[in-house]
Amino acid sequence: MTAQELVSHLAEWRRCGLHLLIVHTEDEPALRQALGSSQDDSWWSWSVVQGLERQGDHLGAHLTQDPTTMLEKVHSLPEGLVVAYDLSAYWTDPIVVRLLREIAESSEPRLMMLVTPMDAVVPVSLERAGLELSLDLTPGAIGWPTTQAEEKWLALAPELATLIQTRFTTRTAGLEWIPEGPGFEELGGLPHFKAWAAQRKLAWDSSYGLPAPRGVLLFGMSGTGKSLSAKVLARFWGLPLVRLNVGQLFGRFIGQSEARWQQALAKAEDFAPCVLWVDEVEKVLAGREGSGVTDAGTTARALGHFLTWLEEHQSPVVVVATANDVEQLPMEFLRRGRFDELFFVDLPDEKARRQILEIHMKSAAIPVERDAWGWSPLMAATEDFSGAELKAIVTDARFLAAERGRAIGLDDFMDAAHAIIPLATTMAEVVAGRRNWAKGRARLA
Repeated sequence: MTAQELVSHLAEWRRCGLHLLIVHTEDEPALRQALGSSQDDSWWSWSVVQGLERQGDHLGAHLTQDPTTMLEKVHSLPEGLVVAYDLSAYWTDPIVVRLLREIAESSEPRLMMLVTPMDAVVPVSLERAGLELSLDLTPGAIGWPTTQAEEKWLALAPELATLIQTRFTTRTAGLEWIPEGPGFEELGGLPHFKAWAAQRKLAWDSSYGLPAPRGVLLFGMSGTGKSLSAKVLARFWGLPLVRLNVGQLFGRFIGQSEARWQQALAKAEDFAPCVLWVDEVEKVLAGREGSGVTDAGTTARALGHFLTWLEEHQSPVVVVATANDVEQLPMEFLRRGRFDELFFVDLPDEKARRQILEIHMKSAAIPVERDAWGWSPLMAATEDFSGAELKAIVTDARFLAAERGRAIGLDDFMDAAHAIIPLATTMAEVVAGRRNWAKGRARLA
């Protein structure tokens, strides 16, 4: 949503009985400009520097810089629009939160808009009382379940549905909305993982009465399609995909990290049913042994909460965790109850390599007739190549053909393949070690 689109809806929202609007943006000047060019002059603005000022009459009435006094003044206004720019800095003050809730629950035709940074974490009581939007939406964003307040506004004004359904989904620190990914037809190999996904899809058909999957751990070599598998799984099941961005969950202050973990996981449950993707989970759990010394146990407590949640949560949140080095993961993380299945994603065999090459050739509009490329020598030249390396071969072959001034041919693919030293060769001992660990411990994907 743009600033102009937001401003164009303000009068309509006031008529519908909306009293509290929380807007996340990093482009405050654009919002100020849109408000200044609007036809509605009956609005006030507040910042901690300028205080509360009436717009339109150009009197610049300086009333107050104190947020509590300002909110008391706003509470007495019979109507109009009030735009506050710095109030998120005072959300830890219970008096400020209480006054905002009273404004949100009032019956006066008055709308208060709180302009906050993109990463501002809204108190739960305000989140339930107001509507949150963003001026930096991803096009085509999926909708999430509405709050009780939003359901009330939808009943009053169905035209708000589109705006509510496209609200910014990362308003909770640590959660990132991932747009719809490709289908399984674009994932080469991994037949056992695909079969598991097809079987577990039955859980979403209520006629079977089956429990929702708890999750799956995919581990193996880098570049073998683990992250892509999370994306195609969500699309195959018809569920939204949310990534847990752990880097945003650890704060500087005592108790902040644990609170963010709890809030992110609770919000993921609000989004259910959904797929929660935790990428490179071994990095998430890194440092757990020494965290008691380096950060007073913050990491250990936060991750302990995560492990407990993995086992005990009852909501249909399916966790898809991916890892390269599974041996860095603690034993308690791998046991049944937290995941339905552990899959080892090995380097693709000949059949899978053929599928992967065809997928990337089709994507590049290169014909993939069965006998056009001499698949046998190409398969031999790409033994132990990962999916990422096979994709690189297609790209490099296209450049070679263009440089040579002719249509792409088998020799371009062969030259591209011979120029790449696969990771399986560079890290042969690591590959052998991970394959050996997976024997008898995990299913082959």
